[in-house]
Amino acid sequence: MSTAIAELNEYKKPYYTLEFTGEQLGLEIRINDIPAFNVDNSGFMTLEIPINEYLIAKDNEIKVITFPRFDDNDEQNDNYISGNTLLLSIYVREDDEPSEKRVLLNQTLITPSNAYTKNSEEDIAVSKTDKNTRFTFEINSSTINLLPYGVYKKQVVTSWKIPGITTKFPKWLWENSVVINNNKDTYNSLLNEYMSVYNAFKNKNIDKIKKISEYRSKELAAAYYLNDVEEGFKYSSFGEFINHKTAELYEELNTNNVTLQIVGNGKLARIIDGSGIHPVVFVNYDTEQVYKPQFVWCKNKNNEWFLIR
Repeated sequence: MSTAIAELNEYKKPYYTLEFTGEQLGLEIRINDIPAFNVDNSGFMTLEIPINEYLIAKDNEIKVITFPRFDDNDEQNDNYISGNTLLLSIYVREDDEPSEKRVLLNQTLITPSNAYTKNSEEDIAVSKTDKNTRFTFEINSSTINLLPYGVYKKQVVTSWKIPGITTKFPKWLWENSVVINNNKDTYNSLLNEYMSVYNAFKNKNIDKIKKISEYRSKELAAAYYLNDVEEGFKYSSFGEFINHKTAELYEELNTNNVTLQIVGNGKLARIIDGSGIHPVVFVNYDTEQVYKPQFVWCKNKNNEWFLIR
């Protein structure tokens, strides 16, 4: 693996990934304010995820929301473990190359406890690849406010731009969508869309599910260089829940402790609870394992909803 800054113009089909290593803290990673990953207790975790679908033509922003971890009883700790860190690295490689060929683009080390124990914001985050990186911080943020937990304690939001990334993907549907109001009417309107998804799964109507997720499938196909919308649908794994070997559709639309959450700088919405569960959920009743498909929606000027992630 090279640690030099990549010459991006050399890549015909650049495949971008984000790798993080977290030490016993809670975190949510957003790319252009779109949630890409979250966990309420990282333990000692290292994970790499693909991120092409979240990237735009330029000025891509990483936003990391950290908070003291939750325990096994779903109780949040009052404080961070002093000195624990989160290391985030952005890589690129050619789409058909193995991960060993990845090249480092951007690397940032975050120590969120320093927001409460040090006097300088410079102690919270440091770039390992670009000394000119400018960070913005929100300390004691209320960005994550989900039932039944409310505002998570001691949220530290660290944001920065990723220099040098320019993409040739088509402009995503959400980029031209309208700003969404966070109110009861929006909640009810979006809940109706979840009900349509629920009924399609209940009736095992694969054509309806494909229609609802058409834009998501199309954009995933573009982001990951797949041949067509059908391959994008397969990539999403959305249809697998129709005849899943172990998971069954929950007996009703789940509206317990869910909240309307607006993300994507106001242009995206989802209905979710503090455990990451949306109104459409699947359960293995023997093991009590919960399967949590994710949904992110945008809205056009005609007030029509589109599932896009």
